[in-house]
Amino acid sequence: MKKMILSFAVLLLILLFFIDCRESRDKSKSDIAANMALEERVTQQIESYIKGEFHTPSSLIEDGWVMDVNGKPKTRSFLNCQASYIISEGIDAVPVLLKYIGHVKQYIRYIAAYSLKEITGENPTFYYFGTPGKDFSGDTDWCKNAVDTWEKWYQDHRK
Repeated sequence: MKKMILSFAVLLLILLFFIDCRESRDKSKSDIAANMALEERVTQQIESYIKGEFHTPSSLIEDGWVMDVNGKPKTRSFLNCQASYIISEGIDAVPVLLKYIGHVKQYIRYIAAYSLKEITGENPTFYYFGTPGKDFSGDTDWCKNAVDTWEKWYQDHRK
């Protein structure tokens, strides 16, 4: 009788182990799918900005310097408003944003860098009006150094 109870207990433990493993696997699949969906949303958002498709703020006080956006002047506050849609995605947007730091369009670099600064709280030197890989104020590595700072922050803070 004791052997049978012991055998039953062992079988029950094995069953519980497999159920737990399956739940963990299913949760991991769910997390991966959610992260892929987030990456896709952020990428689609930035790609829409590249095409010149922007959110129209209902009330925005246009303020700050002006940057050329597809031949039209846009203020810093307008670009910050666009970035707010990405910033709301949080830490998991960081890897996607890092891909756009060296983008050919200046305003895309600005939106990516501003979003990274807001999400991470890290404020490395990043010349919004500079071109990555080129000297700006005597600093040739400014973009690389900023990316390194944000990547390190992400590695230290991701789940």
